[in-house]
Formats: sequence, C-alpha cells, structure tokens
Amino acid sequence: MTAREKRLIVVHRFICALLDIQRERGFWATGSKTRDSIKWFYGDVMISERALREWFKRPEIIRYQHPASSMGGRKGSRAFVADHPFPTKELQNLVLSRYRRTNPTLKQIEELLRTHNRICYVWFEEDERLRAAGYNSRNPDSADPDDVFARYKEVEIHALGTRFPDGKYLFKCLSELRHDHVSVARAKEKLNAS
Repeated sequence: MTAREKRLIVVHRFICALLDIQRERGFWATGSKTRDSIKWFYGDVMISERALREWFKRPEIIRYQHPASSMGGRKGSRAFVADHPFPTKELQNLVLSRYRRTNPTLKQIEELLRTHNRICYVWFEEDERLRAAGYNSRNPDSADPDDVFARYKEVEIHALGTRFPDGKYLFKCLSELRHDHVSVARAKEKLNAS
C-alpha cells in the first residue's frame, strides 16, 4: 500500500467521524486545524497561466517561495501563492450537504478530494484580485457546487493541470525547463506529459 493510499484511508475515516459527530451531536468540529488532515490528500497541483509566464519571464526568481514584496506585492506574501481553487470552507460545506444522512464511501471521498481539493499556484497579483473580489475563502454566491473554478472564472484566472503531486516537483521541473530555454508553450505540454 502506498503512502497516498494510506493517507486516503485516514482522511476518509476522519471525514466519516466528523459527519457522525455532526449527525449525533449537531456540530461540525472546527478550529484548532481540524480540517488540516483533509489537506493531506489532494489531486495533482496546478499552476495559472500567468504564474507560468512570470516564472519564465523572471530568471531572478529561483524558488517558488520568492517574496512578492520585491515586486510590489504585499509584505510577507509570496510571488507564487498556493491557492485552493475550491476553498476548504466550501469543501466542508459540500461534504456536509452531500453526506448529511450517510457516510461517503472511500471511492466517493477519493473522487471528491481529487477534483475539489487541489492546489493551484497563482501569481501574487491574481491572489490580490481574488481578495479584492471577496473570494479569498469563498465561492461566488451564484456558483454551482460542482464548479471547482467558479472563483477563478470571476477574476479571470486560467489554471493549467500538471502531473505533479506537489509544488516542489512542479517547480523543479519548471527550473529545468527554464534552464533549457524551453518556450512557455512547450512547457505547458511538458507539465502534462507522463
């Protein structure tokens, strides 16, 4: 059994326990980082088209934790912000509404988290647009609960899928591609290649 499969089993049991408590006691446990274990399992990371272009345009940026303040961004923020296109709070609400009466199967949780619990690296200015629009941690009121990218559509962020399980591997690949003078268009192809 892989580490990823083990994490999925733990996350599934954790979500079922939270749902059982909700049904039995009438509350959903929050605070003290209770939802963090849900973040252990997510689909492959993404990167916005803008973030990808900025990476290739700015060779002075050698790591994705580069401070945004050096480019006019907020002090303490990063140039590449790890954002959940579908906010964690919205995911919690979706789980509560979908599985109010019966606990989900392992397969249902795997599918839900693979599609709705992803990380997308956005350029700091895109993150600022999300904040300014009031979508830092919520979807637009009119959003369909299955529209993972509702916030992004509202502020025109275009997410690109990748084959990487986390940012470390994504940016390692991007560093190699930039070093090899690969075009942004070719980099997009390489990010999805197995």
